[in-house]
Amino acid sequence: MTTPTFVDVVNIAAYTPAETTELVSRMGVKKGNMRPEKVFMSAVYGGMLLSFGCATSLIASAAPWFQDNAPGMVRVLGALVFPLGLVLVVLTGSDLFTASNMLPYTAAYQSGRCSSTGSYVFGVISPVLFLPWLLYSGA
Repeated sequence: MTTPTFVDVVNIAAYTPAETTELVSRMGVKKGNMRPEKVFMSAVYGGMLLSFGCATSLIASAAPWFQDNAPGMVRVLGALVFPLGLVLVVLTGSDLFTASNMLPYTAAYQSGRCSSTGSYVFGVISPVLFLPWLLYSGA
């Protein structure tokens, strides 16, 4: 019989606040040097995924038969699909407005320069407004 192997996991990916700030700053420099059309498309993709998650959550929590016959099941189902959009955004690596603002501004704070966020704002807002327009127009 072999003895079990023990692994010391005390310091796996544990960074100090200064190291975390440096890593976030590096990611911000990388994101700040991206081409504007790539930033825009990544933000559009993130907005579409977030809209998909929101629509899925609304569909799951607004089923009329379940509202009458199993209201607890509707709440559980809605809670299960609520984080779907954010999980899809994280897994695909697309951009959202909050992280897209945090990363470049952290880098700008570290280096003393500032970057533009117009591509992020328009990129995230456009699919969020496009989906309701598409549903309203009946296309």
